[in-house]
Amino acid sequence: MQLSCNIVRGVRWKAPRRRVLSAFFASLLGTCAQLGRAQTGAPPTTAAWWDALRQGSYVILMRHGQTVPGVFDPPGFRLGDCADPAVRTSQRNLSDEGLAQSRALGDTLRAQRVPITRVLSSQWCRCRDTAQAVVGPHREAQWLNSYRDPAYAGAGDAGMPQGAPRERREADTRASALALAQQFQREDGKGNTLLVTHQVNITAITGIVPAMGEWVVLKLNPARTKLIVVGQFLPT
Repeated sequence: MQLSCNIVRGVRWKAPRRRVLSAFFASLLGTCAQLGRAQTGAPPTTAAWWDALRQGSYVILMRHGQTVPGVFDPPGFRLGDCADPAVRTSQRNLSDEGLAQSRALGDTLRAQRVPITRVLSSQWCRCRDTAQAVVGPHREAQWLNSYRDPAYAGAGDAGMPQGAPRERREADTRASALALAQQFQREDGKGNTLLVTHQVNITAITGIVPAMGEWVVLKLNPARTKLIVVGQFLPT
């Protein structure tokens, strides 16, 4: 397992915000200390990591599990019902190892009593299969789709839109993630939210390039105007 805490240091805030933000960053530093990364860079213990997640209120971005060899989907891929062989075979899917790892992660989450109360997934079969294996019931969300979504098809390698369309999609992805976190915080603020998606989406939101199956864990700032990266986690 791997974890890194990303804390903003040396920022000077105006007086009205200083007290609230100082408390927030003290809490965030405390989380990192609990996870074993404060000052020393020591790897976190498994127990400390699960203890933190049991507290809830995190947004977990998860890249789909390990897939069969390949980088992009085959030409002419389709989205739709993953029970339809014509749809499933048109995409790059989870490998047997990726499916087994996702199921094992689900068993670990239940054993560790980590509350996952909301689960959204990209419409790609490899993401839906990951979500189903980890937690079971989930909802599809088009904004979690890869940039190869036909709605955003355009010029460029592997159908990647160029210029403004790509920038628009990245901005839409960041705005959607923030709006979702704000909505769930207003509703109850309890439990954790799991979003199963693709590398490009996670990178657009956080600037991080995750491995397959890796988590990037986020929290809202005190003003609920921004998502803060707490750490990266590769469950094993």
